[in-house]
Amino acid sequence: MKKKYFVITLVGLLSVILFAGCGSKNDLKEMLTEGSGRWEMSTPKGGGNIEFFEDGSAKLDDDGDIEKMSYTINEEQTSLTLVMEDYEDVKSTIKNIKIEDEQTIKGDLFQNDDSESAPIKLVK
Repeated sequence: MKKKYFVITLVGLLSVILFAGCGSKNDLKEMLTEGSGRWEMSTPKGGGNIEFFEDGSAKLDDDGDIEKMSYTINEEQTSLTLVMEDYEDVKSTIKNIKIEDEQTIKGDLFQNDDSESAPIKLVK
């Protein structure tokens, strides 16, 4: 009888831990679009501001040059692909995304499926 209660208690405890763990996973899209959705982007070659919207669109402001884009996030939330609206053959992919904190995201930036990457940092 004691073994039965022990097993039931253990299963209940494991269920609570499992559901709590799943609920605490950061949602990258929610994080990107939260508040104004505006992020300062920096790479070794320069930077700019990028604004993410809930509908999967984004706007890049590179010293006054505004580019409209769309973005997709992979299921594992480790990769973000940006495609320019006016130049669909131009795409950038941020891989190995690491959420440092609620205000900082880091990753590796690849241009047009190039094998070389550059570090990228997004700060809210």
